[in-house]
Amino acid sequence: MTGLTSVVESVAFSQNGRLLAAGSTDGTVQLWDTADPRRPKVLATLQTTEGAQAFSVAFSRDGLTLAVASADRTVWLWVLANPGQPTRLREPLSGPTSYLYHVIFQSGRPDVSRRERRRRSTAVGHEQPTPPPATGQAVDRP
Repeated sequence: MTGLTSVVESVAFSQNGRLLAAGSTDGTVQLWDTADPRRPKVLATLQTTEGAQAFSVAFSRDGLTLAVASADRTVWLWVLANPGQPTRLREPLSGPTSYLYHVIFQSGRPDVSRRERRRRSTAVGHEQPTPPPATGQAVDRP
Protein backbone atom coordinates (compact mmCIF):
# COMPACT_ATOMS: atom_id res chain seq x y z
CA MET A 1 0.00 0.00 0.00
CA THR A 2 1.28 3.43 -0.85
CA GLY A 3 0.28 6.95 0.07
CA LEU A 4 1.16 6.93 3.77
CA THR A 5 3.52 9.76 4.66
CA SER A 6 4.47 8.85 8.24
CA VAL A 7 4.83 5.89 10.61
CA VAL A 8 1.67 3.82 11.05
CA GLU A 9 0.66 3.40 14.71
CA SER A 10 -2.48 1.28 14.30
CA VAL A 11 -4.51 -0.57 11.69
CA ALA A 12 -7.98 -2.11 11.80
CA PHE A 13 -10.27 -3.89 9.36
CA SER A 14 -14.02 -3.40 9.34
CA GLN A 15 -16.10 -6.45 10.30
CA ASN A 16 -16.83 -7.28 6.64
CA GLY A 17 -13.16 -6.86 5.65
CA ARG A 18 -13.90 -4.25 2.98
CA LEU A 19 -12.41 -1.25 4.81
CA LEU A 20 -8.99 -0.77 6.37
CA ALA A 21 -8.09 2.20 8.57
CA ALA A 22 -4.45 3.11 9.26
CA GLY A 23 -3.64 5.69 11.95
CA SER A 24 -0.32 7.53 11.67
CA THR A 25 2.10 9.54 13.76
CA ASP A 26 1.18 12.71 11.82
CA GLY A 27 -2.40 12.56 13.12
CA THR A 28 -3.93 11.34 9.88
CA VAL A 29 -5.97 8.20 9.31
CA GLN A 30 -6.13 6.71 5.84
CA LEU A 31 -9.27 4.80 4.94
CA TRP A 32 -8.80 2.12 2.29
CA ASP A 33 -11.24 0.05 0.22
CA THR A 34 -9.82 -3.49 0.33
CA ALA A 35 -12.61 -5.27 -1.56
CA ASP A 36 -9.91 -6.23 -4.07
CA PRO A 37 -6.87 -7.00 -1.85
CA ARG A 38 -4.54 -6.81 -4.85
CA ARG A 39 -5.65 -3.28 -5.64
CA PRO A 40 -6.59 -1.43 -2.44
CA LYS A 41 -7.86 2.10 -3.01
CA VAL A 42 -7.54 5.12 -0.73
CA LEU A 43 -11.05 6.38 -0.02
CA ALA A 44 -10.28 9.23 2.36
CA THR A 45 -7.63 10.78 4.57
CA LEU A 46 -9.00 11.85 7.95
CA GLN A 47 -7.32 14.43 10.17
CA THR A 48 -7.37 14.39 13.97
CA THR A 49 -5.79 17.28 15.86
CA GLU A 50 -2.84 18.39 13.75
CA GLY A 51 0.40 16.96 15.05
CA ALA A 52 -1.28 14.57 17.50
CA GLN A 53 -0.49 10.94 16.74
CA ALA A 54 -3.38 8.62 15.94
CA PHE A 55 -2.50 5.84 18.40
CA SER A 56 -5.44 3.52 17.78
CA VAL A 57 -8.29 3.02 15.30
CA ALA A 58 -11.39 0.83 15.58
CA PHE A 59 -14.55 0.17 13.56
CA SER A 60 -17.97 -0.35 15.10
CA ARG A 61 -19.45 -3.81 14.47
CA ASP A 62 -21.74 -2.49 11.74
CA GLY A 63 -18.81 -0.67 10.10
CA LEU A 64 -20.65 2.65 10.14
CA THR A 65 -18.48 4.39 12.74
CA LEU A 66 -14.71 4.75 13.05
CA ALA A 67 -13.14 5.76 16.37
CA VAL A 68 -9.60 7.16 16.63
CA ALA A 69 -7.68 7.54 19.92
CA SER A 70 -5.30 10.47 19.56
CA ALA A 71 -2.21 11.66 21.41
CA ASP A 72 -4.01 14.89 22.36
CA ARG A 73 -6.12 12.82 24.81
CA THR A 74 -9.21 12.82 22.61
CA VAL A 75 -11.25 10.28 20.68
CA TRP A 76 -12.51 11.29 17.27
CA LEU A 77 -15.59 9.64 15.73
CA TRP A 78 -16.42 9.50 12.02
CA VAL A 79 -19.66 8.27 10.46
CA LEU A 80 -18.89 6.05 7.45
CA ALA A 81 -22.31 5.87 5.78
CA ASN A 82 -20.40 6.94 2.66
CA PRO A 83 -16.80 5.74 3.25
CA GLY A 84 -15.51 7.96 0.45
CA GLN A 85 -16.81 11.01 2.32
CA PRO A 86 -16.71 10.26 6.06
CA THR A 87 -18.51 12.72 8.33
CA ARG A 88 -16.71 13.70 11.53
CA LEU A 89 -18.90 14.09 14.57
CA ARG A 90 -18.65 17.66 15.80
CA GLU A 91 -16.22 17.60 18.70
CA PRO A 92 -13.96 14.78 19.88
CA LEU A 93 -14.58 12.95 23.14
CA SER A 94 -12.21 14.17 25.85
CA GLY A 95 -11.60 13.86 29.55
CA PRO A 96 -8.60 11.62 30.31
CA THR A 97 -5.50 13.29 31.67
CA SER A 98 -3.07 10.88 30.02
CA TYR A 99 -2.51 9.52 26.52
CA LEU A 100 -5.14 7.25 24.97
CA TYR A 101 -3.46 4.20 23.48
CA HIS A 102 -6.35 1.88 22.60
CA VAL A 103 -9.90 2.23 21.38
CA ILE A 104 -12.38 -0.61 20.83
CA PHE A 105 -16.14 -0.86 20.46
CA GLN A 106 -18.07 -2.74 23.13
CA SER A 107 -21.82 -3.21 22.79
CA GLY A 108 -21.84 -0.70 19.95
CA ARG A 109 -20.06 2.02 21.98
CA PRO A 110 -16.42 3.04 21.77
CA ASP A 111 -14.38 2.08 24.83
CA VAL A 112 -11.07 3.87 25.19
CA SER A 113 -8.38 2.75 27.57
CA ARG A 114 -5.06 4.13 28.65
CA ARG A 115 -2.35 2.67 30.80
CA GLU A 116 -0.95 4.72 33.63
CA ARG A 117 2.37 4.11 35.36
CA ARG A 118 0.59 2.04 38.03
CA ARG A 119 -0.93 -0.13 35.30
CA ARG A 120 -4.43 1.12 36.11
CA SER A 121 -6.75 1.25 33.13
CA THR A 122 -9.21 4.05 32.56
CA ALA A 123 -12.05 4.15 30.06
CA VAL A 124 -14.06 6.85 28.39
CA GLY A 125 -17.57 5.79 27.42
CA HIS A 126 -19.94 7.29 24.90
CA GLU A 127 -23.67 6.69 24.90
CA GLN A 128 -24.36 6.66 21.16
CA PRO A 129 -22.06 7.40 18.19
CA THR A 130 -24.56 9.78 16.59
CA PRO A 131 -25.11 13.55 16.72
CA PRO A 132 -25.66 15.70 18.79
CA PRO A 133 -22.08 16.20 19.94
CA ALA A 134 -20.70 13.34 22.02
CA THR A 135 -19.60 13.69 25.63
CA GLY A 136 -17.29 11.43 27.54
CA GLN A 137 -17.03 10.35 31.13
CA ALA A 138 -13.95 8.86 32.79
CA VAL A 139 -14.51 5.73 34.86
CA ASP A 140 -12.08 3.56 36.83
CA ARG A 141 -11.72 -0.11 36.05
CA PRO A 142 -10.40 -2.82 38.38
